[in-house]
Amino acid sequence: MSIPAEEVPAHANRRPETTRPGGRFDSIDALRGLAVLGVLVVNVSFMAAPVLFLPPEQLQIGGLSTVDAFLSGLVAWLLNGKMIALLATLFGAGMGLIAARNLASGHLRRGLFVRRSLFLIVLGLIHMLLLFPGDILFAYGVTGLIAILFLRRSPKALLWWAGSIAVVGFLLAAATDVAAQMLDTSEVAASFASELAATTTAYDARDYGGVIVANATTSALVQTSGTIIGQTWILPLFLIGMAAAKTGIISNPGAYRALLRRVTWIGLTVGLPANLLLFSRGVLGANGLIPPDGGVVMGIVNAAVTVFAVPLLSAGYACALTLLWLRVQAPGPLVAVGRMALTAYLLQSLLAFGFFFGFAVYGQLGFASSLLLVLAIWAVITAFCVLWLSRLSFGPMEWLWRVVTYLRVPKSVA
Repeated sequence: MSIPAEEVPAHANRRPETTRPGGRFDSIDALRGLAVLGVLVVNVSFMAAPVLFLPPEQLQIGGLSTVDAFLSGLVAWLLNGKMIALLATLFGAGMGLIAARNLASGHLRRGLFVRRSLFLIVLGLIHMLLLFPGDILFAYGVTGLIAILFLRRSPKALLWWAGSIAVVGFLLAAATDVAAQMLDTSEVAASFASELAATTTAYDARDYGGVIVANATTSALVQTSGTIIGQTWILPLFLIGMAAAKTGIISNPGAYRALLRRVTWIGLTVGLPANLLLFSRGVLGANGLIPPDGGVVMGIVNAAVTVFAVPLLSAGYACALTLLWLRVQAPGPLVAVGRMALTAYLLQSLLAFGFFFGFAVYGQLGFASSLLLVLAIWAVITAFCVLWLSRLSFGPMEWLWRVVTYLRVPKSVA
């Protein structure tokens, strides 16, 4: 079913207030860099141990009982889901900006968007098998293909579709959360016993072939929900990003200060207390590995937080930082990581995997210790991105992505 065309507002083509060579927006790159680095804080729990196969009673929850519990709760409250939501929104905004340029030239090149998304799908498959089954690139690539249907829609129509799909996602998430409380977790854990043993053995023996097999099994489980069911969460964020690009918020945020202030106020004053529910659940509970207690009511509340409150707080962060960076220059290191976001995302998986696999500490570190590793990886990635962009215009994966997308080799010298 095709979606009829509608005009793109004229202000979608306004020139940005400040850009880098090549038309890049510093504030957007900095937000993307922050999101990529923030994702690692959440992902490290899944990189450090076979948490998907462990019984719920053995998983780290949030709360005040230990340092690990407190830090896990803090990350769940302030970061879990928010960084992924921000990345998804910015990805949609990128599609919107490219579409606006296409439409301004009189021709929407859908093949460009298809190649762009297929590249992410292929790269995501490689990433999940070789390094990290919790890959998000595959799901973003699939969502990108679906979002092509909406490229000609007006901002108002995009927001209507985003809201409608989010409501469907809420109903699906609520039903899933309620059903999860009815499962016998001991039987589920028993069914995962062989996968748990195989994964642990492969890491302990430094058997990379065994790790790939384990990653394939884990990916099949994670990506089924993340890509198929997760579309009702990811696609609305893509559409909101596209709407923001088409209204001109992305290219000229200074003209929308009043709107940015309103979203900041609502996002923080409503989003922070609403997300506080996640503190007691911790990172693993917030990601659905520990079913919520409390019956139907808590299942519904948990779904509402996931579908509505998490993106709301993410939007509050984004708008608050955009307002800040309209007054002061966005931090250069964050801008550099944002310009190399795809490379940085893959590099952090490579570094984390290399540590847990190479030093044979898989399943042995607590959450606090894992966060120290995150800080070290941040330092390496930030330094690498700054140094790379001092000599070249694109990161290595960004360069390859552009080649596949535009079918031409871009100039790479800074």
